[in-house]
This record gives sequence, structure tokens and C-alpha cells, in this order.
Amino acid sequence: MPRATDSPAEGLHTHIAELDAAIIELVRRRTEICTRLATQRRAAGRPTIELARENDVLQRYSEALGRPGASLAMLLTELGRR
Repeated sequence: MPRATDSPAEGLHTHIAELDAAIIELVRRRTEICTRLATQRRAAGRPTIELARENDVLQRYSEALGRPGASLAMLLTELGRR
């Protein structure tokens, strides 16, 4: 007998959860790389933040995803700074 939670939407919810897990892993990897870059910059006597690069990231996300993309890029750059 089918359960109340069995539905075509359940498979989609599962797929979204899998995508979320992959996105979280990618964000963690991105953050680790940003930390390594900041360490290298600091060791070279350069500023740890390159605003021009961050602006490029904001632009890319904004062009691809609109205003919410820019917000997402801001969050990613903030995570990369900690």
C-alpha cells in the first residue's frame, strides 16, 4: 500500500537534497582554496583581498543568475574571507 509521502514529488525532493549536498561540498572546497590564496598573498606581502577579482565574480554570477546571483556571489566571497 502506498504511503502518504510516496509521490512523484518525493523523488524530486531527494534529487534536490543530493544537489544541496554537492553544492555544500563545492562551497567548502571553494572556501578552502580562497584560504590558501589569502595565505599565499599574505606571504608575498600582498593584500589578502583582490577587489577586482571579487567584482569579476559578482559580475559573473549576476549575469548568469540575475540579482539573486549577485547576492549568492556576495555570500561566497564572504565565506572565502573567513
